[in-house]
Amino acid sequence: MTPGPPCIRGYDISGMVAAVGPGVTTVQKGDEVYGMPNQGAAYTEYALIDAEHGVFKTASLDHVQAAGVPMSAFTAWHTLFVRTRVMARQTVLVNGAAGGVGHLAVQLAKVQGA
Repeated sequence: MTPGPPCIRGYDISGMVAAVGPGVTTVQKGDEVYGMPNQGAAYTEYALIDAEHGVFKTASLDHVQAAGVPMSAFTAWHTLFVRTRVMARQTVLVNGAAGGVGHLAVQLAKVQGA
């Protein structure tokens, strides 16, 4: 279902957890995380995200860098492992390997052993 107006866009977030819902034990208030919020709506001051749709931000990334990862990484992962089912010892050609999705696809394929 497509949300009606006002439609808030965006799928990449990075920030500090402001609150957690009941039963959430994997993250706590104050943790720095990045990921993809429920049904988009990342271009807001606060965003709702399921605990399994985010990961802890490492100290080596600032929030701007971390926010550039989720959708690109998901696109690369989905293309490699869901759509094309890349396996170890296969050869993978990534056209545009210098781009946002491409450079992540190369790294994911390497981790897979391709």
